[in-house]
This record gives sequence, structure tokens and C-alpha cells, in this order.
Amino acid sequence: MSEIRRVLYFCFQPIQRKPPCVTEACQLVDMGMEVVMVTSGCDAVTAKILGDKGIPIELLPVVKSRNVVYQKAKNLIMYHRRWPEIKKKWWNDRTVLWIGTEQAAIKQWRYVKDLSPKILNALEFYEEDWYQDGMKRLIPDIDILTGCEPHRIDYMVDWWDLKQRPYLLRNKPYTHPRMRKMAGTTVQTRNAIALMENKKTLVYQGGIVADRDLSVLAKILADADSAYFLVLSGPADDGAIEHLKSIYPRTLYLGNIPAPLHLEITSHADICVAFYKDNCINNRFCAPNKIYEYAGFGLPMLCNNIPGLTTTIGEAGAGVCVDFADSRAVLDAIDEMDRNYDAFSRRSTAFYDETDNSAAMEAIVEEAFALTEG
Repeated sequence: MSEIRRVLYFCFQPIQRKPPCVTEACQLVDMGMEVVMVTSGCDAVTAKILGDKGIPIELLPVVKSRNVVYQKAKNLIMYHRRWPEIKKKWWNDRTVLWIGTEQAAIKQWRYVKDLSPKILNALEFYEEDWYQDGMKRLIPDIDILTGCEPHRIDYMVDWWDLKQRPYLLRNKPYTHPRMRKMAGTTVQTRNAIALMENKKTLVYQGGIVADRDLSVLAKILADADSAYFLVLSGPADDGAIEHLKSIYPRTLYLGNIPAPLHLEITSHADICVAFYKDNCINNRFCAPNKIYEYAGFGLPMLCNNIPGLTTTIGEAGAGVCVDFADSRAVLDAIDEMDRNYDAFSRRSTAFYDETDNSAAMEAIVEEAFALTEG
């Protein structure tokens, strides 16, 4: 039996799109594991992070075509040829398969179902039939399951009739610069930081859609003639920025700044904004890595009052969770954080520092590798 404990980490989606997967791979190396990343794509920044950890990257071939039928058929053929090569190269009797996302498992199950033991991350919890049916089909062959939010885990136990409760791994990033007022390292971030200088800022980072809560927040700020600028960065739908600026002229859009460069912008915020629509289990019990990105800088947060935020940011006192439909409550929350900024900042920092996945990671690894000895 091989003495090397190896994790073959499979994330079909381009790995830079799944920060929790990058975090887990790096943590596994820190724990003495040999890790191999199998993915369909990896940008230069993420490749350096993994390379610095000594993690080899095995890229799965991907063909894109306007002809969807051709694309699926061609990719199926290429995966069929490539995956056996990867298994032959890396798999032995002391190897564990860690599947980074449940969507990867559902869609690529034919390539991984024969490997054991298997760990699967359930990063989401969708109510749609394709997701629920897919997960119920896979669960009997999964040895260890993880979730990133305790209430979602409760739903997993009930909906999937689990005999063992999944491990909780919060979406805290592996590394964080922690330093406020970072210098811009690119022209894009330097220009963005210059736009924020000498302004009081409410910063939102993420997808920007015109008709969601940002428009509600913009109207509240406009009606109050707020001193705060609403600063946005992230991918924006057509017309979204123009719509928000028409409501609140003190809206600044900094563009879609790629990770981790976006943290250079975050470090210059005064207060950060986090909200998710209260319209499904996945949103109501959100597990955003952005709250840890904000907290790593000790930034207070303005959040809407859904359980995923009230049980984290709200309970930690790292920000204020309110109903965005209540304009007075939103303004009072901003004023409270403004007046007691240092206290909120300390609690935000404490929230980041006190979140630790190491015990859960160690338990997962021990359980998984014990199965290789059975």
C-alpha cells in the first residue's frame, strides 16, 4: 500500500469560479496531503496559487460551439478519452476523490462513479427537480458529504434522508490580505481607488441587476440625500448601472474587477453591502464568501434580514441586518454603524478570526483515508 495520501480533486467548472474549492485544495496540502486538481479551466492567478502549493493541474478539454448537440457530443468523446489517462496517472490505493461541486458530480457522474472513497461538496441547495433528483441518485455512492451553511445542511438531512449529517465547511477564503487601504497594483484598480478617494462609501461587490434590492437602496439614499456614495463592482446587466445612476446620482461603477484584485477595492470601503433575495432555500440560507472578504478588513456590513445573514453577521454584531423595504431602518442602520464604527469594525474582524474550518477538514480527511484501509 502506498504511503502517500493523495486527494484527486475534481471540479469540472473552471476552478477560479469556485473559491471554496481552491481553499480546500490548499488546506489539504497544509495538512500533508498530495493534491492533484482536475478542472476544465484555470486562470493565471489561480494557477499561481495552486502552483505555489505544489498542486499539479490536469485540464479537461472543452470545446465550445454554437451547435449545442455537437458541443456535448464532442466533449463527451474527449472526456471519455482524457479521464482514464488521469486516473491511470494519479489513482492508487491511498487516493481519495474529492468532488468540488454537486453540479460537477451530477453532470459528470459517469467519469467518477467507479472511484472510491468519494467526498462531495454540496455548495448549493436548489429546489429544482434536476438538482434534487440528481443528488438523490448520487447520495448512496457518496462516502462523505459537506455543506457550507447549517440550515442548508438541515434540509439536506431531511430531503435526502441522510444517515450521517454532512460536515460544515464555511465559505471562508484560504488567504486574505487583511490590510486596509491597499495600493492598487493594476491600472484598473488604481483608477477605481482614485474614484473612491475622499468619499464616504457603501460598497457592493457582486452581480448587479437593475430591478433588485440595489435600486431600493439607491432610492433610500437619494430620498435622504445621503452623504454616502453607492460604489459598485461586478458583472452588470445591460442598463443596470444607468438605471441606478438615474435613481441616485452618487452611484459609482468601478467595472467588473477580477478576483483577487477586487479586494484592493474592498479595502477602501467604509461600509459594505450584502443582500440576497428571500425567495428560495438557497438564497434565504445564503453562504457567501463575500462576508468573509468584507470581515477580513474589519468592515461593518449593511445586510438584509435573511437567516443566512442574521445568524452570521447579525449575531456577530459585525453589521446590521434590516428589511430593505423599510427605508427608516436602512438609514438608522447606516447611522448606527457610522457612529459606532470602531466597535462594529472590531466585531467584524473577530467574526473573520473566529471562523475556523480546520477541525472539520481534519475529521473529513481522517474518515476518508480510513476507508482506504478497509
